Amino acid sequence: MDNYKEHIELTRKGNVGSSDAKMLAQIAELGSVPKSANKRLAIVKGLIENENFTTSAMRYGDFIENEIFKYLKREDETWQSNPCLVSKKYSRDNVKCIDHVDFMRVDDEKKTVTIVECKATKMNFTQTRTEYKAQLAHHYLLGKEYAQSLGGYTLKVLLCHYDSSHQNLDEEFEFNPEWLTIKQLRFNGGNTYDLAKAMDLIDAYLETFDVYSFDEEIPYQILPDDAKKTFDRVTALLTEIKEREQAVDDLKSKLFNFFTEKNIKSIKNKQWSIIRIDPTESKRFDMKKYLEDFSSAHPVLYKKLRSKYEKTVKKNGYIQIKINEK
Repeated sequence: MDNYKEHIELTRKGNVGSSDAKMLAQIAELGSVPKSANKRLAIVKGLIENENFTTSAMRYGDFIENEIFKYLKREDETWQSNPCLVSKKYSRDNVKCIDHVDFMRVDDEKKTVTIVECKATKMNFTQTRTEYKAQLAHHYLLGKEYAQSLGGYTLKVLLCHYDSSHQNLDEEFEFNPEWLTIKQLRFNGGNTYDLAKAMDLIDAYLETFDVYSFDEEIPYQILPDDAKKTFDRVTALLTEIKEREQAVDDLKSKLFNFFTEKNIKSIKNKQWSIIRIDPTESKRFDMKKYLEDFSSAHPVLYKKLRSKYEKTVKKNGYIQIKINEK
C-alpha cells in the first residue's frame, strides 16, 4: 500500500478519475467544458506536468487511510487498498475513465463488490456525504460497471468517515476507532450525474486542445506548426493590404494637389471616376463637452439623469490583429 500514491500520480495523464468527479459533473450540467477545467485537461493531454505537493492535512489523511485499511484487513484479508478500475463504458479515444477506490472487497460467495471511500474531516457524516457527492457517484458508476462485468454481482458503496476534529496536525498523528463511522450509501438519479455526457464533451474538447498556457498570452514558439503557418499567412496579407492602402492614400494626396493646381473637378471613364472634394466646414452639437459642463454644474442631477437613461449595449467579441510597424 506504500506506493499507491505514486501510481495515482502516474495516472493523472491520459485519464480522469474520481478526484475529477466534481469537474465532470459540472461539464455534464453545463453541456460544455469551462475555462476552469483547462489546466486539469492540459495534464490529461500531456501538455503540462502535474504539480506534486503535500500538506500536513494530506499526510494526516494518508495516515488515517492506512490505519483504517489495517483495521479492515484484520476483519477480512480480502480487502484491497486503492485498486484501479478502468471503465470500458465511459472511456473515450482521447481520455480514459478510471477510479482509484480507497478500499474494495470482492465476495465471490455472496457475489458482492464493496467499495469504500475514506474521508478524514472535521465535517459530520452528512456534511461529508454532501460535499463529496460527485466523487461518491463516480465510485458508484464505475463500481456498478465493474460488478456487472463479474457476472452480475451486487454493488455496495460505503462512506468511511473519520472525525478529525480531535487531531492537532502539529502533534503526533493518532488513530482512534471510536471516531470512525461507516455507512452504506444509496444512489438514484438525483445523486449521480451524466458521466457519459461529460466524457463525450471532454473527448471532443481534447481532440483540438493542443496548446495550454498558464498566462492568457501564449508565446508564438509553442504554437503547432499548422497554426504558425496560418497566422503568418494572415499577418502577411494584412501587411500587404496596409502597404497598398498607404500607396493609395499617397496617390490621393498627390492627385488632390494636382487637381487643385490645375482646377480639375473630376476625371471619369466607364470603369471608374476620380472626383475632387474641396474642404468644407460644418457645425454640430458637442455632446461630450455639454455633458462635462452639465455634470460640473449639476452633479446630483447629472447622476440621476445618467442612471435614468443609461442602457446596456452588448458587443460581440472579435479578434484584433495588430501589425508590428518594425
